Amino acid sequence: MTSSWTTRDRIIGIVPAIMAIVGLVMFVIAITTPVSFGCFAYAEVPDEVLTSSSFFLLTPMGAIGATLLAIGLIGIVFILGTIRSEARRYRPRRLTPVRGGAR
Repeated sequence: MTSSWTTRDRIIGIVPAIMAIVGLVMFVIAITTPVSFGCFAYAEVPDEVLTSSSFFLLTPMGAIGATLLAIGLIGIVFILGTIRSEARRYRPRRLTPVRGGAR
């Protein structure tokens, strides 16, 4: 079975993997970086402190990272599906023997 993939096809196949890796790195950096925000409203309960460990703030960098990760993974799945369908298309079919001989 010969591969019909050209250099252009291989480069296009690498792009989703790079997008997924960059998106994962951006997302991990964004969620591990401490985030602070200002809240100047009147608080009824002054004994409680709102900390960022009790909830998750999604920064713009985290949103971009998650989006790149999702698009990259979708692209990887598409490329793998294309490769699998190409392998199925060129696989020779087996001839089934006729039982009982020719009549």
